[in-house]
Amino acid sequence: MALLLDEPTGKKDIDFTRGFLTALDGMKDTPFKIDLKVVDGRAATTKIIETFDDFEPNLIIATADKSFPAFLADYGNQNQVEIVNVFDIKNELCEDNPSIVQLLPGSAYFNQQMGEQIAEDYGNRQIIMVGNQDKGDAIAETFLSKVAPASVKKTSVSGLSSVTLKEDGEYLFYCYPTRREEIADILQAVENLKEQQPLAEIIVVGRPNWVTYADTYGDRFGDAGVIIPSRVWFDNESTLGKRFIRNFTSLFGTAPMKSFPNFAASGYDVANYFIPSTSKNGGDFNKGFIDIDAEMVQGDIRLERVNNWGGFINKAGYLVRFRPGGYIDKTMLK
Repeated sequence: MALLLDEPTGKKDIDFTRGFLTALDGMKDTPFKIDLKVVDGRAATTKIIETFDDFEPNLIIATADKSFPAFLADYGNQNQVEIVNVFDIKNELCEDNPSIVQLLPGSAYFNQQMGEQIAEDYGNRQIIMVGNQDKGDAIAETFLSKVAPASVKKTSVSGLSSVTLKEDGEYLFYCYPTRREEIADILQAVENLKEQQPLAEIIVVGRPNWVTYADTYGDRFGDAGVIIPSRVWFDNESTLGKRFIRNFTSLFGTAPMKSFPNFAASGYDVANYFIPSTSKNGGDFNKGFIDIDAEMVQGDIRLERVNNWGGFINKAGYLVRFRPGGYIDKTMLK
């Protein structure tokens, strides 16, 4: 297989490759041979194609996180080589190209499934939409279409502290804001409301970008009962997370850098899934990717054909729920 690195000297690709190699280090006793080539994605298209023609990979893993190279999709389709798009969520080539594997669920699918899941799990509560309505929030639009309009109220961020709660009420605060300052104001308002009505049950649903503030607000997220929709979640305090960091550090003398998604964990998961699966299907991707018991540290992989003429999409996603005491639940989409 080949790794086509978007920026080989950049932090993303360095950590991704190191995570990939950490997984390979754990495959020393596997009953198959692994032939890996790292390719500089900055090279001319003709040079990259010549490299692939000489190497003849079964699988090409590409790390471009925007403007996914169209020539690569064409190459995969013409040569019956599967192309794994690791990071670019805006790429829709898998819709009509059987060679493309979309690893992070695209926005349309992700937003619809998340909105439906939140409505199914929490739509029977009193719902309060917090902040200025964002028409670009497709999760909110789907969610609101699935709940009773009579159960929905609205408030500004500044007005949240003044909301009247029933002592035994169950509430869902769906929050539009994405800025750090407004998130802090929401958390403070929830703390105030919990002091006033400690028996009321409050769930706070944040926007997907809230995960980037987990290090800053993690404890306050737990106290407020925050839930965040996310494509992936790397828990560095879990048993698997700690072991991965230990093995990575042992090989490279430094821990993975902090990022979202965690690039090193992405490399580790990609190797642990696609190498054994490709070995099992013998390079025949008409069989799909064979289910394996792979060790995933950041995100599960559940690949399905988009349609009869398209590629594969990973339909795994999570509702990440923060609880008091630093506990975090990661619930996969149904």
